[in-house]
Amino acid sequence: MVNLKVTLGVVNYTNYIHVTASKVSTPSVVVWEDWIDVPITNLNFVIPNLDVENYYIRYYDAATNVAVGTLVLELLVNALTGDTISERRFYLCGGSNPSDPIDGANVITDSYLVGKDISGVFKEGFRYLRPTDEYVTDNVLGTVTIVNGTTLSTAEVLIVEITYKVSSTSTPTITGGLYNGNLNITESTRTLLSSEVQKRLRCVGSVSTQVITLPLLAVVPEDIGFYFDNSCGGVAIQVRILTNGADRINYNGFMTSSNLFSEFWVSKGEKLLLKKITNGGQSYWEVIDEYKGVDVGSRMASGYELQAGWHSEDNTISNAADYPRLWWWINNVLSASRVITDDIVMATGIRPLGKDGLFVKNTAGTQFRWPNGQNISERGLKDFNNFGSDTDRLYDYPGGVQLDAVKSHKHEGAVGTLLTLLFGRGKVIRNIGQYGGTGSGFTDLTSDVVDTAGNAIASSENRVKNIGVVYMRKI
Repeated sequence: MVNLKVTLGVVNYTNYIHVTASKVSTPSVVVWEDWIDVPITNLNFVIPNLDVENYYIRYYDAATNVAVGTLVLELLVNALTGDTISERRFYLCGGSNPSDPIDGANVITDSYLVGKDISGVFKEGFRYLRPTDEYVTDNVLGTVTIVNGTTLSTAEVLIVEITYKVSSTSTPTITGGLYNGNLNITESTRTLLSSEVQKRLRCVGSVSTQVITLPLLAVVPEDIGFYFDNSCGGVAIQVRILTNGADRINYNGFMTSSNLFSEFWVSKGEKLLLKKITNGGQSYWEVIDEYKGVDVGSRMASGYELQAGWHSEDNTISNAADYPRLWWWINNVLSASRVITDDIVMATGIRPLGKDGLFVKNTAGTQFRWPNGQNISERGLKDFNNFGSDTDRLYDYPGGVQLDAVKSHKHEGAVGTLLTLLFGRGKVIRNIGQYGGTGSGFTDLTSDVVDTAGNAIASSENRVKNIGVVYMRKI
């Protein structure tokens, strides 16, 4: 099945355009129809779920949105490629359209005929007219003139047939390289045509989300595909690439139970090459070349808060639609024990004790909060293979917090003077307990920083010399 994209320019119809689609093999059977209110300018619409055949697309001038109307135009279209092979235009003598001739005329003037290859003229109640002997055309002026002395009468119809050259686009081929030509994708939603394969698709939409649907694999030649490029100035942070129907993208890079995907993603600054590959009688879209999204969800320490392809762990809220790849990872890779689902936490930003480093999502599945890695240092979990076994940690999973526990001392008397001489005033002393036990003159405090008198100074944490970083997540 294919979706046929059709474009209409400026149309001078009276009330409604009645559009129908019929297979050439069964021209009297309408498989799709619709009524479009006029006037219109540059209308794009899609005729969905057509078999891979040639179709007659007919346009009628209808008085209402249920009337059949008067046939004005008939196109012969290849549904596989979207090419118009030929068309027939119907001119009613005495009709209401500007290009309809008047009674007694022998000339039709229509700007639509300028530059067209007219292959035949048929007169109602007569036959096809012979070229040159009975009619002549001028594709500069857009005229058809009957030259054998015959004129047209009121209510009589003249049919002009136009033929198009389509050999250059009917069979897409590859001539080398990743792509042949460029195509700007500006729409927020777009279904690609099979005739658009082997293009570099510049994702340059002007809104925050962009969704592009692939054509059916059945109408795409083997080892042919699309090269998506989201580094050209589009607004969307991540562009969603959807498959058509039951088609799937084959990618074995996410360590999931299945390597078949109904959607894929291209983040800002990334490129993605998809091609049709058949193996064992089954066809898939496959990811060709290195995919930068393989590390989605990973964590790093950065010296820059706006690193491309990453987002800081700042506890802020984001829309799932803006980060579809990360949202997929949160829901399909992370277990429930590593994500908080709570609307109150989403609203307040106040997390359950010990869960600062976890993602939070709302129950509606439309928004999430980033982890809060601010002002917290890293430490490896006690057991990487058995999470939950460390009772000394508030939440023993990646992202779970372990509170600080400081065992510090102050020193007094002669021993204190000695340690001050050894370590200096205002210095941090490590393992101070080794210098004495019971009765040694040391007392547990909340710090191990020595003041100028040799006594410990109270502080809130056991701190080493450090540099500031921004913890970030790969989107």
